[in-house]
Amino acid sequence: NAGVPDNWSIDHNYIHDTVNTHGSNQDHLIYLNAGMGGGIIERNIFAHSPNGRGVKIGPPSSSTTPIGNVTIRYNTFYDNLGPSNLQMSYGSTDNQIYRNIMVLPGANKTNITTLNLNGSGNVVHDNIGWSSTGVLTAEAGLSDGGGNSLVDPQFVDAANNDFHTNNPAVAAYGRYAP
Repeated sequence: NAGVPDNWSIDHNYIHDTVNTHGSNQDHLIYLNAGMGGGIIERNIFAHSPNGRGVKIGPPSSSTTPIGNVTIRYNTFYDNLGPSNLQMSYGSTDNQIYRNIMVLPGANKTNITTLNLNGSGNVVHDNIGWSSTGVLTAEAGLSDGGGNSLVDPQFVDAANNDFHTNNPAVAAYGRYAP
């Protein structure tokens, strides 16, 4: 037994451009599916996943061990179309998501979605969303902790992957927040 990851971090990366290689909505930039050891994902850019999410948290099926105690903060998500920027599934438990900028999920989607979520204690608060139907849809296992807003971050040049914001109201969110 190799053990379960514990107290890990992923920070200050530009993770981008997956290639369609699996079934529909399967090619995520990061897929967290191991244990409750916890970790932090902060100050990253997750961009251009045409067939998956920027980040997916959850076990591969409802019959496996819960996954969680993850904090996702101060990240910028852009153009992750399969079908959202971030998703929690099945046993995702006790995850905190805040101070992120999330733009351009799949067509007519919210930025944070769930799939058969039966975990609990997942809280989403104080995030910015844009070019979407909302930051999240609160449902069983996923709580809207407040402060989530749809605001145009006015990226400097998203077409050329410059995700600095020109909107002072958004300056305290995402990868480049002070």
